[in-house]
Amino acid sequence: MKKTLAAILFCALLLSLCACADGTSHVHEYSSSRVDPGCENGGYTVYRCKCGDEYIDDFTDPLGHENVLLSRTEPTCTEGGRVSYVCLRCGKPLVQTLPAKGHDISDPSYFLISGKKETVYYAGGTCRTCGKTVREQICTVGFGVVAGAEDTVPAVPGEGGKIEVRAKDERTLSLKAVPDKYLEFVGWSDGSVKPERNYDIKGGDIYALFAYKGELPAISVVTKSGAGVYSRDEYSRCTISVVGSDGYDFTGAEAGMRVRGNASSMYGDVEWIKKNKVNYRIKFEERTPMLGLNGGAECKSWVLLRGDGNYLRELAPFYLFRNLCDKYVFCPDVTYAKLFVNGEFMGVYEVCDQVQIDKYRIDIPELKDGDSSMDAGFLMELENYPQTASHYFGLSYDSVRLTDMYGVSHTARYANVSVKYDELTTGQVKTLEKYLNNVYRIIYNAIFKSKYYKLNAALDIVEAPEFTSAGECISNVMDLDAAAAMYIVEELAADKDVGVGSFFMYADLSLESPVLTFCAPWDLSWAFDTSYGFDTEHFWVSAWQPQEFINYAGNRSSTWYITLYQCEEFRDIVKEKWRRIRSDGTFDAMLEMLPGFSQNNPEDIAAERKRWGTGDPSKSAQHLEDYLKKRAAWLDTQWG
Repeated sequence: MKKTLAAILFCALLLSLCACADGTSHVHEYSSSRVDPGCENGGYTVYRCKCGDEYIDDFTDPLGHENVLLSRTEPTCTEGGRVSYVCLRCGKPLVQTLPAKGHDISDPSYFLISGKKETVYYAGGTCRTCGKTVREQICTVGFGVVAGAEDTVPAVPGEGGKIEVRAKDERTLSLKAVPDKYLEFVGWSDGSVKPERNYDIKGGDIYALFAYKGELPAISVVTKSGAGVYSRDEYSRCTISVVGSDGYDFTGAEAGMRVRGNASSMYGDVEWIKKNKVNYRIKFEERTPMLGLNGGAECKSWVLLRGDGNYLRELAPFYLFRNLCDKYVFCPDVTYAKLFVNGEFMGVYEVCDQVQIDKYRIDIPELKDGDSSMDAGFLMELENYPQTASHYFGLSYDSVRLTDMYGVSHTARYANVSVKYDELTTGQVKTLEKYLNNVYRIIYNAIFKSKYYKLNAALDIVEAPEFTSAGECISNVMDLDAAAAMYIVEELAADKDVGVGSFFMYADLSLESPVLTFCAPWDLSWAFDTSYGFDTEHFWVSAWQPQEFINYAGNRSSTWYITLYQCEEFRDIVKEKWRRIRSDGTFDAMLEMLPGFSQNNPEDIAAERKRWGTGDPSKSAQHLEDYLKKRAAWLDTQWG
């Protein structure tokens, strides 16, 4: 037996000295223990010295299983077979499956069966093996929408067009790919790019690939009923797919969709909705990220806005508000997509967050179903149409009479406030009414009477001698930073509806000292212009609106801001924020964003204008830019 390197080393080790735990030394004397090989594991020898030293050597390979046949079930035409073995050495069982043989059809006939989403080519006849009359699928001809021209598998199968299929002969199919309107054919899954072709069935399944025309991602909604989405009250069950969203595509997500809005939907008039572009709300069954909005937030509810003001009246205020807040206060994110419902092009839409209590949005404790306490957060909205809300109350402002900076006086208008919960008790609504009215009373008294109050645990007003200024007192019940950020947005836009509608606020009443927070600028469609007596060189949110407008639409001025602006500390916050965004490039960056939509999406804009006859977004961008520059220049004289 030849000496191996291991054996030589072993001899050398026998002569070496070992330092033991007690400090003495000795020559290693090893005993050996053999581990025999098994079917799957190899063998080896362990060498150990009494001092504790050891090593492993003399490795051998596994023996392998010694299998014997136990049973065999032969495959049939349609079912697989089975072969069972057992190892004589270790007893381990082994089972192998045999594939089904398939039918051996005598004198087959070939035929096509077409469905909505695919056509299947079959061979039919009598099987020589089993004697049954059968049909076997030879290949499938399908189609679908792809996210990019380089894709070979549909991102959304069964949408985007159709395929005209006929059998040319037993082995060849004649195919013609026909895209739907607003889509285009980009090729076949085997690489062919001719829409009409002959196809050898030996190639297996084949797909026609379609893509949406234009630059924007596409949202495809397919309703379960096959009808359009026309109800403002009931969700239409549907599946939703998104293509071209740069990493946020998905297919066939279960959801509900309904029309949203009041005047924008002619108050739910179905016949009007069928003929006009409207806003929608989507509610997924599972949390779903939408087009990467809000950092890829996974939420159930999303809003599709029809794009009043040619898609710019959300982009500017949303961007500005996010950059004005010194800390996180929720503001919707927005992007653009084209919408299809049951294959019909519905136009280009703004997709944005739903304003709601949610961990990704307004992150405050949500009231649990059936909880009648106030130990939670509450989202509220100044509401033009309270009858559409589940719960609402009145904000009276104690009918105070306010004189603004221009010497104009009016009595504060009563406002309606909706609460964004479906189930509330009468007691909870009454408590919220008391809370919001008391917050205003504290602000009013601090500013106009230099009397300082706070809220106790029952949300009642109590004296607060610890406060020494109006700003200190107000900060105890209101987030002045968020209020100032919202004010700048609203004043810059000269929002005509700011005092009575689409104005959101929230408070976490589970806290010992809750603060009212204004958030989420929304629905500034009645802004950014100089109609009805408005101009660019007056305060219109912190002062009473022009009489011409009041005569036309009623007094919709903001009692909150007419009151707050007479607090010096509040004005200082406003001025500091304004100077910052005017000097650090934030305002200029907003202006640079405005023409981007029209410049980057010409094909989709052309389709939108053809579908709905809408205006030119490039002209709207220029008009808005001109307005904002004039308005900002005047505000510089007041704040800068």
